[in-house]
Amino acid sequence: MNQARGRKSKLRLSATAQAGGQTNRANLRTCKQCKQQYDPESNHPRACKYHTAHYGGETRRKFESVYEGGTLTTADGGKITAYWHCCGNQDPTDPGCEAAPHRSYDE
Repeated sequence: MNQARGRKSKLRLSATAQAGGQTNRANLRTCKQCKQQYDPESNHPRACKYHTAHYGGETRRKFESVYEGGTLTTADGGKITAYWHCCGNQDPTDPGCEAAPHRSYDE
């Protein structure tokens, strides 16, 4: 509990002035969709990019039958393919397939 208080006081001490277009770090929130920090005053309807499902693996046969029209005779059908289950994108660093305003844990 004391560690949490220490972090909060350090955050207040490191806050920058809001003058000159700089953001006050104490006003930043963490988005529960994309896990990034954001300034609530600059939030807009497409500020947050996130995936609606998890990144995980499945056999190539199942992946292609769902996303690419494959069949049970797909070549290398038993090979594991990792992908975002919401959109089929295979890039683990893809920022997201949905766009929405950031949502804080405080909401």
